[in-house]
Amino acid sequence: MEYAPYVPLILSGIWLFGIAFCFSTLLPSSLSLHLKAFYLRGKLIHSSSPSIFSVPQSYFLHFYIIGVVVNTVLLFTATFYAYTLMASPYLPCMQFSTLFGQLVHDTSFNTQFAKKSVSTLAKKFHLAWETVFVLLLMEMQVVRRLYESLCVSNFSGLARMHIAAYIFGLMYYVLAPLSLCSSEVGEMVMSTIQCTFHNNVRQGAKNFGFDMQWLQWVEIIFKMVWLPWIGGAFFIWGWIHQYKCHTILASLRSKDKSKGNHATGYMVPYGDWFDCVSSAHYLAEIVMYLGLVIATGGQLTVWLLFTFVVFNLSVAAVETHKWYLSKFEDYPRSRWAICPFLF
Repeated sequence: MEYAPYVPLILSGIWLFGIAFCFSTLLPSSLSLHLKAFYLRGKLIHSSSPSIFSVPQSYFLHFYIIGVVVNTVLLFTATFYAYTLMASPYLPCMQFSTLFGQLVHDTSFNTQFAKKSVSTLAKKFHLAWETVFVLLLMEMQVVRRLYESLCVSNFSGLARMHIAAYIFGLMYYVLAPLSLCSSEVGEMVMSTIQCTFHNNVRQGAKNFGFDMQWLQWVEIIFKMVWLPWIGGAFFIWGWIHQYKCHTILASLRSKDKSKGNHATGYMVPYGDWFDCVSSAHYLAEIVMYLGLVIATGGQLTVWLLFTFVVFNLSVAAVETHKWYLSKFEDYPRSRWAICPFLF
């Protein structure tokens, strides 16, 4: 039985709407100028937007609090779900116990799913662990961004963002983790609920006790297909560079404060990917989401999430690039906006 099959459809619809919104801001019309105001932030709006429709940019912290909470819950749920697939002979409430019953020729288990092929159930088993892997990557991102918001970033006292962007940002960090496990989230949640109501959680914990030997974990990891590993490599690559870029931006703010400017001015960033593009931190984010697309095998929902991220960050990067060129006469003309050799 497939639970919540509508979740991927709803999420896909939301990302399509977001893509269409971003695309509409690129059209040469007066309407596009008004639409851009909804998601431009920081130095791009703080001097002109009425405060009644904006909030401090430091409220980014709220995004990552939400992201950590939501993603952590999904990660633990996915891990529990994947683990019970492995240990399902001890949990009769799990429909996948049939797989293990067949493998050991044990007829004592419920056989209502016996007609399902072992290969199909094995595929679900590996997909469950790949979902855990992808959510673990996202956990690395939201935890690091929470840390940066608390300990690294130095937001200007005047930098603000539109209230609509703030609301969507809160929604985004609920929807993005869900999109990474949209095809599994229904079954993940229902399996956990079923075990709870059947009073099997305590018994299951007693039987398999989350005491797998480390060699079993290594075996699971290395049995994953090659796509998650390639995607994970891309993700880590972008993750490292984004941290470097955020550190560079924060150091500029610190230097600005030391000069008595009290975080009201801006400086040109140099170093790492900033030597090639104006919005290096946005480029790193795109690389990370490309890694997630690869790691999930190109699921439609994740592709649409990635496309939205590309459109959203590209529009903001182009505006940032224009701002730098207009404010600094000595700004490096060799830099691209966000993607070298493209734009």
